[in-house]
Amino acid sequence: MSGLVNFPDALLLLRASQLGLSVAGVITAYILYNAVYALAAYPLGAVSDRVPRHLVFAAGLGFFAVGYLGLGLVRAPGWVFLLLPLYGFFAAATDGVGKAWVADLAPADRSPAPKASTRPQPAGRSSSPAPGPAWPGLEHHRNPAPAGLRDHHRRPRRGHGRRRRPMVETPTPPVKAHSAQ
Repeated sequence: MSGLVNFPDALLLLRASQLGLSVAGVITAYILYNAVYALAAYPLGAVSDRVPRHLVFAAGLGFFAVGYLGLGLVRAPGWVFLLLPLYGFFAAATDGVGKAWVADLAPADRSPAPKASTRPQPAGRSSSPAPGPAWPGLEHHRNPAPAGLRDHHRRPRRGHGRRRRPMVETPTPPVKAHSAQ
Protein backbone atom coordinates (compact mmCIF):
# COMPACT_ATOMS: atom_id res chain seq x y z
CA MET A 1 0.00 0.00 0.00
CA SER A 2 2.84 2.39 0.72
CA GLY A 3 3.97 2.27 -2.93
CA LEU A 4 0.69 3.73 -4.13
CA VAL A 5 -0.23 6.09 -1.29
CA ASN A 6 1.34 6.62 2.10
CA PHE A 7 -0.86 6.95 5.18
CA PRO A 8 1.54 7.36 8.09
CA ASP A 9 0.62 5.78 11.40
CA ALA A 10 1.52 9.09 13.02
CA LEU A 11 -1.80 10.49 11.73
CA LEU A 12 -3.64 7.91 13.81
CA LEU A 13 -1.59 8.78 16.86
CA LEU A 14 -2.25 12.49 16.34
CA ARG A 15 -5.96 11.73 16.06
CA ALA A 16 -5.81 9.74 19.31
CA SER A 17 -4.20 12.73 20.98
CA GLN A 18 -6.80 15.04 19.44
CA LEU A 19 -9.57 12.88 20.91
CA GLY A 20 -8.17 13.62 24.36
CA LEU A 21 -5.79 10.76 25.16
CA SER A 22 -2.78 11.64 27.27
CA VAL A 23 0.73 10.89 26.04
CA ALA A 24 0.68 7.70 28.12
CA GLY A 25 -2.69 6.75 26.59
CA VAL A 26 -1.41 7.30 23.04
CA ILE A 27 1.68 5.21 23.79
CA THR A 28 -0.48 2.45 25.30
CA ALA A 29 -2.72 2.42 22.23
CA TYR A 30 0.35 2.25 19.98
CA ILE A 31 1.73 -0.65 22.02
CA LEU A 32 -1.60 -2.45 21.54
CA TYR A 33 -1.40 -1.82 17.78
CA ASN A 34 2.13 -3.25 17.65
CA ALA A 35 1.19 -6.24 19.81
CA VAL A 36 -1.68 -7.14 17.48
CA TYR A 37 0.59 -6.66 14.47
CA ALA A 38 3.30 -8.88 15.95
CA LEU A 39 0.93 -11.60 17.15
CA ALA A 40 -1.21 -11.73 13.99
CA ALA A 41 1.48 -11.47 11.29
CA TYR A 42 2.66 -15.09 11.46
CA PRO A 43 -0.82 -16.68 11.57
CA LEU A 44 -2.03 -14.50 8.71
CA GLY A 45 1.09 -15.42 6.74
CA ALA A 46 0.32 -19.09 7.33
CA VAL A 47 -3.28 -18.51 6.19
CA SER A 48 -1.95 -16.88 3.01
CA ASP A 49 0.00 -20.07 2.31
CA ARG A 50 -3.30 -21.99 2.17
CA VAL A 51 -5.72 -19.51 0.59
CA PRO A 52 -5.01 -17.05 -2.21
CA ARG A 53 -2.82 -14.24 -0.93
CA HIS A 54 -4.96 -11.55 -2.50
CA LEU A 55 -7.86 -12.50 -0.21
CA VAL A 56 -5.74 -12.09 2.92
CA PHE A 57 -4.39 -8.82 1.55
CA ALA A 58 -7.92 -7.60 0.80
CA ALA A 59 -9.01 -8.45 4.34
CA GLY A 60 -6.08 -6.34 5.57
CA LEU A 61 -7.30 -3.42 3.47
CA GLY A 62 -10.68 -3.85 5.13
CA PHE A 63 -9.02 -3.43 8.53
CA PHE A 64 -7.26 -0.35 7.15
CA ALA A 65 -10.62 1.17 6.22
CA VAL A 66 -12.13 0.32 9.60
CA GLY A 67 -9.17 1.86 11.43
CA TYR A 68 -8.99 5.10 9.49
CA LEU A 69 -12.72 5.66 9.02
CA GLY A 70 -13.45 4.66 12.60
CA LEU A 71 -10.88 7.01 14.08
CA GLY A 72 -12.11 9.75 11.79
CA LEU A 73 -15.72 9.38 12.90
CA VAL A 74 -15.55 8.64 16.63
CA ARG A 75 -15.71 11.37 19.26
CA ALA A 76 -14.86 9.45 22.44
CA PRO A 77 -11.21 8.59 23.23
CA GLY A 78 -12.07 5.09 24.42
CA TRP A 79 -12.65 3.96 20.84
CA VAL A 80 -8.93 4.36 20.15
CA PHE A 81 -8.22 1.25 22.26
CA LEU A 82 -10.48 -0.79 19.97
CA LEU A 83 -9.78 0.78 16.58
CA LEU A 84 -5.99 1.05 16.74
CA PRO A 85 -5.54 -2.67 17.55
CA LEU A 86 -7.94 -3.47 14.70
CA TYR A 87 -5.71 -1.35 12.49
CA GLY A 88 -2.86 -3.65 13.60
CA PHE A 89 -4.52 -6.41 11.59
CA PHE A 90 -4.06 -4.24 8.49
CA ALA A 91 -0.29 -4.24 8.93
CA ALA A 92 -0.25 -7.94 9.82
CA ALA A 93 -2.29 -8.93 6.77
CA THR A 94 -0.53 -6.76 4.20
CA ASP A 95 3.15 -6.35 5.10
CA GLY A 96 4.63 -9.83 4.74
CA VAL A 97 1.72 -11.21 2.73
CA GLY A 98 2.12 -8.46 0.14
CA LYS A 99 5.82 -9.23 -0.26
CA ALA A 100 5.11 -12.94 -0.63
CA TRP A 101 2.37 -12.19 -3.16
CA VAL A 102 4.72 -10.07 -5.27
CA ALA A 103 7.35 -12.80 -5.07
CA ASP A 104 4.78 -15.34 -6.28
CA LEU A 105 3.94 -13.12 -9.25
CA ALA A 106 7.54 -12.38 -10.24
CA PRO A 107 8.91 -14.53 -13.06
CA ALA A 108 11.41 -17.00 -11.69
CA ASP A 109 14.09 -16.02 -14.20
CA ARG A 110 13.81 -12.29 -13.46
CA SER A 111 13.78 -12.33 -9.70
CA PRO A 112 17.19 -11.27 -8.38
CA ALA A 113 16.31 -12.19 -4.81
CA PRO A 114 15.04 -15.40 -3.30
CA LYS A 115 11.29 -15.74 -3.08
CA ALA A 116 9.75 -14.27 0.05
CA SER A 117 8.39 -16.64 2.61
CA THR A 118 6.02 -16.08 5.48
CA ARG A 119 7.28 -19.19 7.23
CA PRO A 120 10.56 -19.92 9.01
CA GLN A 121 13.34 -21.34 6.86
CA PRO A 122 15.04 -24.67 7.62
CA ALA A 123 18.41 -24.57 9.35
CA GLY A 124 21.21 -23.48 7.05
CA ARG A 125 18.82 -21.59 4.81
CA SER A 126 19.18 -17.93 5.60
CA SER A 127 16.93 -15.31 4.03
CA SER A 128 19.83 -12.88 4.02
CA PRO A 129 21.20 -12.07 0.57
CA ALA A 130 24.71 -11.78 2.03
CA PRO A 131 26.71 -14.96 2.56
CA GLY A 132 27.51 -15.56 6.19
CA PRO A 133 27.72 -18.30 8.80
CA ALA A 134 24.81 -20.15 7.19
CA TRP A 135 26.82 -20.45 3.95
CA PRO A 136 30.46 -21.01 4.92
CA GLY A 137 32.84 -21.20 1.98
CA LEU A 138 30.19 -20.23 -0.55
CA GLU A 139 30.76 -16.48 -0.62
CA HIS A 140 31.29 -16.31 -4.38
CA HIS A 141 28.53 -18.59 -5.64
CA ARG A 142 25.44 -17.04 -7.21
CA ASN A 143 23.00 -19.48 -5.63
CA PRO A 144 24.50 -20.93 -2.47
CA ALA A 145 21.64 -23.29 -1.63
CA PRO A 146 22.27 -27.01 -2.13
CA ALA A 147 20.94 -28.36 -5.42
CA GLY A 148 18.00 -30.13 -3.75
CA LEU A 149 16.83 -26.90 -2.11
CA ARG A 150 17.77 -24.48 -4.89
CA ASP A 151 14.44 -24.38 -6.72
CA HIS A 152 12.19 -25.61 -3.91
CA HIS A 153 10.71 -22.15 -3.42
CA ARG A 154 9.70 -21.93 -7.09
CA ARG A 155 7.36 -24.89 -7.11
CA PRO A 156 3.76 -23.72 -7.57
CA ARG A 157 1.46 -24.27 -4.64
CA ARG A 158 -1.29 -26.76 -5.29
CA GLY A 159 -4.40 -25.07 -6.62
CA HIS A 160 -2.87 -21.60 -6.82
CA GLY A 161 -1.69 -19.73 -9.85
CA ARG A 162 -1.09 -20.96 -13.32
CA ARG A 163 1.51 -23.34 -14.58
CA ARG A 164 4.28 -21.58 -16.42
CA ARG A 165 5.79 -23.04 -19.52
CA PRO A 166 9.53 -23.43 -19.23
CA MET A 167 11.31 -20.56 -20.88
CA VAL A 168 13.68 -21.48 -23.67
CA GLU A 169 16.78 -19.42 -23.86
CA THR A 170 17.28 -17.95 -27.28
CA PRO A 171 20.87 -17.36 -28.23
CA THR A 172 21.84 -13.75 -28.60
CA PRO A 173 23.61 -12.79 -31.80
CA PRO A 174 27.31 -12.06 -31.38
CA VAL A 175 28.25 -8.42 -31.07
CA LYS A 176 30.39 -7.22 -33.96
CA ALA A 177 33.39 -5.17 -33.05
CA HIS A 178 33.56 -1.75 -34.61
CA SER A 179 36.69 -1.11 -36.54
CA ALA A 180 38.43 2.20 -36.02
CA GLN A 181 38.89 4.22 -39.22
